[in-house]
Amino acid sequence: MFIGFAISGYFGPTVMSNIYRSTGEYQEAFLIAAILNIAGIVLSFIYTKVNKKILSN
Repeated sequence: MFIGFAISGYFGPTVMSNIYRSTGEYQEAFLIAAILNIAGIVLSFIYTKVNKKILSN
């Protein structure tokens, strides 16, 4: 689950601030950060499901 939290918690805001600084487009930066947050949540969910399946076998 660390990968998912790292992506959503660290890279999302970092990428958002870097894009906003370079382009000045808040909406574009927010959209990319939101996509990274969703990707982090999905990765956490997949990791949890795979880990439970491995442990149950």
